[in-house]
Amino acid sequence: MKHRPHLVLAWTLLGAAGSCPAASLDIAYHDCGIGLGNSKRLHGLRLNLSDREVERVDGLNVTLWAPQRNDAAGVNGLGLGVIGPGAGSIRGVAVGGLGVGARKLAGIAVAGVGVGAGHGSRGARPGVSAATGIFVGGVGVGADRLRGIAIGGVGVGAEDLGGICIGGIGVGGERASGLLVGGLGVGGEVLHGICVGGLGVGGQQIRGIAIGGLGVGGDDLVGLCIGGLGVGGDHVGGVALGGLTLSARDLVGFAASPFCRFKGDQTGLTLAVLNVARRLHGLQLGLFNYAGNNPWPARLLPVANVHLGG
Repeated sequence: MKHRPHLVLAWTLLGAAGSCPAASLDIAYHDCGIGLGNSKRLHGLRLNLSDREVERVDGLNVTLWAPQRNDAAGVNGLGLGVIGPGAGSIRGVAVGGLGVGARKLAGIAVAGVGVGAGHGSRGARPGVSAATGIFVGGVGVGADRLRGIAIGGVGVGAEDLGGICIGGIGVGGERASGLLVGGLGVGGEVLHGICVGGLGVGGQQIRGIAIGGLGVGGDDLVGLCIGGLGVGGDHVGGVALGGLTLSARDLVGFAASPFCRFKGDQTGLTLAVLNVARRLHGLQLGLFNYAGNNPWPARLLPVANVHLGG
């Protein structure tokens, strides 16, 4: 006799002595169907107050409260939460009234306060291990490693950023690459790409284009650097433009500012009202031009100066 598929109505009560029970009412066949409560595995529509020790959900997962001890769960599909969905991994679309949390995020995540996750045993905590996709947080977005598009009302931060990152106040990371825009500033140890800060851009190493409303500063600047007031660094290579001043130990390239000063070597061309270089290997053009490695009669000259020694 051929057996026809049939729906299974299951009531499960999960929990241990001394802990709150987690119950579910499932209308499902082979875990496919509708789950009401804390269904551990479900493919379909699942409605729950607060997720706890869930294994896997595929489909639509709706929760009302923050998760607890749910960092081993995998959610694939659409996750909606009044407080916010939280799991070990979320793939798909996640929307939270306050936040979205997971150790691994892939897809689209939108939250009223922030997008983040942690490694704790009680669900969502700030800081994501790995995030790939599009993330929008009313206050901020945070991750250990982030790839994609991230927009934070206050800021975006991660140890390793890559993509398009926009922060109302700032964007920061130990390593950041791509297009980085901060309302006040962009900062990090290593910045590669296009960095724009309303007030400034700062990093130990900057490669690419850096534009700061007030200034750009760093140990090693290579590319195009523009500072509303000035540019400062240990080594500057490429093109550097400062609204009032440009100061560095060494220059290789072109620099323009009312005042250009290099405490070490200037290799290239500078345009300024006052040019000062301890050792000149290039050309200075300006009202006053000082080259510390020239003989005295030629150290300070008007209009132009070049190095005359060996």
